[in-house]
Amino acid sequence: MKVDVERLEKSTVALNVEVEPETADEAISRAYRRLAARVDIPGFRRGKAPRHILERRVGRTRLLDEAFKIAFPEVYRDAVADAGIEPVDDPQVEDFEIDQGKPLRFKVKVAVKPEVKLGDYRSVARRREEVTVGPNEVDAELEALRERQAHLIPDASGEVRDGSHVIVDLRGFLGETEVPGLAATGLQLAVGSAFPIPGLGEQLRGAKAGETRDVRVTMPEEYSDRELAGKEVSLKVTVREVKRKELPELDDEFAKTQGSFADLKELREWVTNRLSDLKKRRARAEHEEAVVREVTDLSTVDIPEVMIARRARTMLEDLVTRLGRNGISLRSYLEGIGRTEESFKQQLWQAAEQKVKTELVLEAVASKEGIGATNDEVKKVVDNLASSTEKDGDRLYDDLRASGAIRGFERALTNEKTIEFLADIAHANAVGRDKEEGTS
Repeated sequence: MKVDVERLEKSTVALNVEVEPETADEAISRAYRRLAARVDIPGFRRGKAPRHILERRVGRTRLLDEAFKIAFPEVYRDAVADAGIEPVDDPQVEDFEIDQGKPLRFKVKVAVKPEVKLGDYRSVARRREEVTVGPNEVDAELEALRERQAHLIPDASGEVRDGSHVIVDLRGFLGETEVPGLAATGLQLAVGSAFPIPGLGEQLRGAKAGETRDVRVTMPEEYSDRELAGKEVSLKVTVREVKRKELPELDDEFAKTQGSFADLKELREWVTNRLSDLKKRRARAEHEEAVVREVTDLSTVDIPEVMIARRARTMLEDLVTRLGRNGISLRSYLEGIGRTEESFKQQLWQAAEQKVKTELVLEAVASKEGIGATNDEVKKVVDNLASSTEKDGDRLYDDLRASGAIRGFERALTNEKTIEFLADIAHANAVGRDKEEGTS
């Protein structure tokens, strides 16, 4: 086999392939047998007509086309291996020659996995944020725990005021026309909250249980009924009940209701540690994202459009699926965020291009640094997955390996280790630079 490789733009390769005549002869013989088994020729049983009779019946061109279809997959696979390329799309056959006793020749163009020109990623310097948890943050978290155990009790004053929770009946009008969709019975609202309609609760201040008030409000622009969105409506609101929120005391007894805590001090320590862990994880994620973005920007990749298009399509399909779970169409979503389909697709393309570039850069760094996932690391992840789904870990691991799905776990782990590697280098560089400059 002879393979000439021509590098084109956008990581596209042209292969000019020539194979010995024996390959063409074998393919033509197989094509004859295949066509003979399909074509009815008067005077012959199917599959028994001589080749020259079959050729007259179907035409030599059809026979040779069929022979090329037979020979191409295996020859193309060998040509790709010989050229040392990694196609990312189906090949486009531009021309081919095949005939008895002659070499098989063809030319194809195919998009290939692009070469990544890495920047100086080991010089990136970015300090990881130091996190602390202040007393006010702990107090706010404890207050949130109290709020979750709050009870609504009747307000003895019976008067609506700030912080009141009110049970109302209401009827809505657009001009003089009553709007059935704005009618509600036993609706609960909190004074000071924008739900269900901004400004409604505030206009009930001072009202007593049993009192009816006429109020005017402007419906939210994002209101589900597009006929009412953004418009001013009149509401006739009858206050049925006025309640107030009662919070539990923040003491040792409250702490015991939140888990296996001996007292309030122990609960406060647990909240502090939990907030610290959350802030550390968030800081690390933000640091890693910033470092990876900088490393990616330092690198150059000529990405084939087919890779970007495939990723953009996947991203769009995922979005449509998520929206569909909530009964939202893509069109409604775009209207809600004020985007045209064209501008959204352009943004999606740019996001897909960045994602593909980032993945290729991380893969190139992993290859250069010899970073990879060990069998033990992959097995540990699979065992954790099996445990959460009550499956046998060894059997799940064997099934994933047999199906090839285990490669997804290996790639994910390698990607994670590469990001950690880059983030740690960037942090160490920043710390070292600060020491040299005499800063902390």
